[in-house]
Amino acid sequence: MFNEGAGPSQYPDTEHSDSHPGDLTRTLTNHSTIEIPKSALHEYTFIAVLCAAQFMTQAGLALAIVPLHIIGETFHVTDSGQLSWYAAAYSLTAGTFILIAGRLGDLYGHRLMFIGGFAWLGLCIFGATAPGGFAVGGAFAGLLAERAWWPWAYWIMGMGCIAFAVVGVFAIPRSPSPERSGQPAWWVKCDLVGGSFGITALILINFAWNQGPSVGWPTVYVYVLLIVGFLCLALFVWIEVHATCPLLPREIFSEDVAWVLGCIAAGWSSFGVVVFYFFQFMEVIQGDTPLLALAKWAPSAMSGAIAAVTTGFVLARLRPSVTMLIAMLAFTGGQILLATLPVRQTYWAQAFVVSILTPWGMDMSFPSGTLILSNSMPREHQGLAASLVNTIVNYSISIGLGFAGTVESQVNRGGTDTLRGYRGASYMGIGLAGLGVGVATMFVIRSLTKPDKLQSPFTVDN
Repeated sequence: MFNEGAGPSQYPDTEHSDSHPGDLTRTLTNHSTIEIPKSALHEYTFIAVLCAAQFMTQAGLALAIVPLHIIGETFHVTDSGQLSWYAAAYSLTAGTFILIAGRLGDLYGHRLMFIGGFAWLGLCIFGATAPGGFAVGGAFAGLLAERAWWPWAYWIMGMGCIAFAVVGVFAIPRSPSPERSGQPAWWVKCDLVGGSFGITALILINFAWNQGPSVGWPTVYVYVLLIVGFLCLALFVWIEVHATCPLLPREIFSEDVAWVLGCIAAGWSSFGVVVFYFFQFMEVIQGDTPLLALAKWAPSAMSGAIAAVTTGFVLARLRPSVTMLIAMLAFTGGQILLATLPVRQTYWAQAFVVSILTPWGMDMSFPSGTLILSNSMPREHQGLAASLVNTIVNYSISIGLGFAGTVESQVNRGGTDTLRGYRGASYMGIGLAGLGVGVATMFVIRSLTKPDKLQSPFTVDN
């Protein structure tokens, strides 16, 4: 917490500072000052605005999933492969631009980027807070889709984002602009060339994987774009290795980072599958309305809040790699329960447990992954950890839906056996989550056999 009533002050160089690494009143290397909230109300408002970012992100995902079939009817779309694009495209867009936005924040100030991001999200109308955001966003989407018109959900969300941007102007502490004199040109510091190839690669690969189930993999443009996407990815890696100011610093290409990102990619790709097909099962197979299906998923909000609090205690007592393994087991358990869910079974037997168990995977993997990556990087790059984790999370959700959609289209007997297609997609999700369990298990073994700074989870190198 900030010291109430404190004003701006000077702090010594970070190299000799003994302040807690998590303290938001941190020191800048150029001895500049950061404005401190002047009251508890100011501080709490600041924290609430930060939490709202994760809240609104997951609310936007819910707006695409909960009333999916009502939206599809508006555009005369009934094919499941095309419908999955409504959710996949949202996560793809969010995940693709996070890293470049983080670099712009380093250059022009994270406060400006945060406020501008809320304003942009509001003007486009498009997580302890993530599960709650999904539940609240889904409630608005389902209610307005059934009782009024589904676009109202997006308009209301846009208004909310604009409101948060305005509050952020007053609530987020001001920080000095980064020193830019005598440095390379802005396009070099932004790694504009590398970022362009990276964004292009992510978009093309994801587009191909999600479009393939809809139009068929033999379609020429699908596999051509997939090949071009991988070529762009190879160019991106080459540019990053040789760039003056790489978008991804060289410290990120380490063993620890590879383990963490592997776990997160596998776990969160399975998360996208379990959430998407949970609602498909309830609305299509069981005939629930969007609001009733959301009510069945609503316990995830409370479970997620409990998981977020619990994770703080767990990280203080266990290695982050162990916490990551527990998260992967939660993802896997939720997938298994969904894949084996009987059509006429009572809600409380398995569906309820799915909604309770899955958020533990979310709220245990994200903080532990961010912590491990932060400890693996120098101080000047620790802010990149959360950006990278967010990128992998959102992109994995989108690509996981592409994998699942491919399996669904191949096993649903030409669209005549919807349940079989959903089962196949869920089993694909089990495979992804199981991969996460395998990677996390090897990561735990590695951390036990090669003790290092991961032994003290809250240690951050100065």
